[in-house]
Amino acid sequence: MDRRILTIISSSKISLSHGRIVVEKGNEKHSIPLKYIESLILLGEFSLTSKLINKLLKEKIPVFLLTQYGNLKGVLYADYFPSNSLARLQQYEAYKNNRLKIAKFFVKEKIKAIEEYFELNLKEQRKSIEKCKDLNTLLGIEGSVSQLMFREFKKRLKTDLTFELRTYNPPKDEVNSLLSFYYTFHYCLAIPIILTLGYDPYISFLHVKRGKHASFASDIMEPLRPALTKQILNAINKKMFLSKDFERDGKGVYLKKEAFNKLLNLVESHKDKNLKKLKEILNKFLEAV
Repeated sequence: MDRRILTIISSSKISLSHGRIVVEKGNEKHSIPLKYIESLILLGEFSLTSKLINKLLKEKIPVFLLTQYGNLKGVLYADYFPSNSLARLQQYEAYKNNRLKIAKFFVKEKIKAIEEYFELNLKEQRKSIEKCKDLNTLLGIEGSVSQLMFREFKKRLKTDLTFELRTYNPPKDEVNSLLSFYYTFHYCLAIPIILTLGYDPYISFLHVKRGKHASFASDIMEPLRPALTKQILNAINKKMFLSKDFERDGKGVYLKKEAFNKLLNLVESHKDKNLKKLKEILNKFLEAV
């Protein structure tokens, strides 16, 4: 069994017993051998025993603490951060010498995912990438394939919820509110994965860093967005979210706090395969460098 990034969502008691991490929530109890854990991502409020904390520090297993809404609060780690310095060095070298090549890699992977999840033929866009000579042109191609994805997304929607086109900061309707929340959650989950695997979350190729933006997390999110978009589409079409779950604050539309658990349940149901996909993207990135 390979070592894995263990993500735990919502209030639980987490302890150590006979070399295993034990997670208790209500009447449910699960455990996994500590030797199979690469890092822990805890989303929400938790109770950790001191015995477990000491063991995690001794074994140099980092713990990433996120708020209920997915924002990174802090990291628990030992004397030195467990990381692969070679990965960072390769990342820096690629940024200096092959930024456009790596940016193309992320857009190509996104196009493959759009074709897979939305059954679109983007052959011409893939050809355009090969001819692309600068980042601005590449960003234009990425924007155009995203528009095609959302056009198909809209065609497949079966709901009374509103959606015209992709909008954010703030989202203008219920569907955009769900998309923004879901994307943001996985962006926040991507940051500890990047750190765990030894990369720098701020050295990016496709996106430009602004303020505290972990732009490399946005880079690796691009190939995952089609899968996330399809997951939201399926959830909406199954009537998981209704109009009563949203509110407008004058600027945008947002999910009500009392309906937030529905989104957490959606994250929980897909988190293993989504986190696995993020790791796969990072491994492919290393091969592309």
